[in-house]
Amino acid sequence: MAVVQTITDDDPGFNGRALEEYAKKRVAMLDYRADPSDMGSCDDAAVAELCTEAFHLHVDIWNGGDSGRIPEFLDLAERIATLVETALPGTAKALRDYSAGMRTLIKGSETGDLGDFLGMFGRAQQYVCFIRRWD
Repeated sequence: MAVVQTITDDDPGFNGRALEEYAKKRVAMLDYRADPSDMGSCDDAAVAELCTEAFHLHVDIWNGGDSGRIPEFLDLAERIATLVETALPGTAKALRDYSAGMRTLIKGSETGDLGDFLGMFGRAQQYVCFIRRWD
């Protein structure tokens, strides 16, 4: 049996509940291999803050062509790994493997082993609900 929800002036709180659940499990968005129902806990707000910082740094590096700042980006990846270690140990290892491999490449090696990072990929689907309110 399908459940039909009609749009009314009442706010049933669906968006609020969805945002609460997202906040609890948003760290799992880093790695599709993570099972949100089997995650340990971590300071997800701090992880989100560092991820935002890393994103902006990435954009700055990309747009400015300043590859000298890549170690700063790798430092952020390692800090994120430390924060998610308990909740997502596989993701933490993948981030550390990425950092180590990239540092090897920066030093001039022609090969850098990215280890478990090669299997890491974020979750690509996020569903967003927009409701237009006429006040």
